[in-house]
Amino acid sequence: MTIKFTVPIRPEGKRESRSVAVPLKGKDGRPLYKNGRPVYTTRQHKDAEQKRYDDVLGSEIIRHRPETPIDAPVILTVRVYVPMPSYIRDTWRRIPAEEGLIVPDKKPDLSNYLKAVEDVMTRAGYWTDDSRIVRYGHTTGKFYSANPRWEIEVMQLPVLRTLKEYNELLATDNCEV
Repeated sequence: MTIKFTVPIRPEGKRESRSVAVPLKGKDGRPLYKNGRPVYTTRQHKDAEQKRYDDVLGSEIIRHRPETPIDAPVILTVRVYVPMPSYIRDTWRRIPAEEGLIVPDKKPDLSNYLKAVEDVMTRAGYWTDDSRIVRYGHTTGKFYSANPRWEIEVMQLPVLRTLKEYNELLATDNCEV
């Protein structure tokens, strides 16, 4: 099974969550102290803009999800098309950039884009767990485009449990990997 689709929104990488110090309180609601100093714990805080972006991306991605979550190994291919900066868009560099000869090597890095889309796809129910992603497709990458977008492909790999299944797969010539 292969699922291919395009998400026509400007790609953004995943932002790091922040830790916030929160004073611990006792059962009576008063702050706890140790050696005359307040005791603190940390809480992870997700950026509000990241939440909004995840919601927008998720509303687009959820339209293409499978009926049941994939419970098999998956190859995920993500092509991230980011807007061209003006120093490329307005010069001779535009055509080589659109052909993939000039690529974005600035932040955010590719892994942050991949984390963002993986997390949203996991919450949308594409697979039982993102550990099902066993590798990325050979065309995964960041590219410049006048039309910013995500191009995503999810390819489910066959699960071979017996020698008979393996021989049948070889006989059908469906060994796309």
